[in-house]
Order: sequence, then C-alpha cells, then structure tokens
Amino acid sequence: MEHNFPCPITGEKDLKYYEDYLKKSENGTESRVTVERASKCNDIRLNDTAYMPAFLNTMVGKLVRVESLIGGCLESRIGILLNVGADYIVLKLYRGCSTMICEASSIKYITVIHDNDLNKSGLF
Repeated sequence: MEHNFPCPITGEKDLKYYEDYLKKSENGTESRVTVERASKCNDIRLNDTAYMPAFLNTMVGKLVRVESLIGGCLESRIGILLNVGADYIVLKLYRGCSTMICEASSIKYITVIHDNDLNKSGLF
C-alpha cells in the first residue's frame, strides 16, 4: 500500500492529521511511510528552484562570494562553487589549493560573479 502525502507539512494541524492517519493505517507501514515522506520532501527541496539548494545547483562551476555570519560578524569567502547539498555548499577557494565546506544555516549572502563582472568587482 503506497501513501502519497503532500509535502512539506506546514503546521501542527497537518502533522496531527497525518499522525492520526498513520495510526489507523496497516501495521508495519508507519515507519516506511515516514521514510518515504522525508525522502520526497528532500527530493523536492533539491530539485525545485524555489528552494536555495536547487537554485544554487544551477550555479555550480561559477565564481561566488559567500558571506557567512560567524560570531556576529560577516565573513567573506570567494571561490568556485563545486557542490551543493541539502544543508551545505562546497567551495574551491580562489587563489588557493583548499576546498571549504560551508554550512548553509550560517550563510547570509551569496553573490554569483559573472565573467563580465570580474574586472568591475574589485576582487582581482
């Protein structure tokens, strides 16, 4: 038996409704349904450009400036965007041989530097 739940759950009322529904469903399906629901939510967030990770995936390979809030101050990093996960991004730092993994929750701004903006940006 397959269950198709809307995703994501937007409030306590929705959560209560689905919990009650799961309790009424057949034995043994509750854990499978919960895993399927979480998987579908993650797939939507990673593929729908309304969510930041999916939108950033369209920018992989571009030069970016990432500004993160660390200790109450904005810290800036510049590099090539290599990969985007559900809650992190991976940068190859500019003018360095380092790769940095940045936690998405601390990122405040991401500036994509397009080829024609390199000279105007003041970075180089």
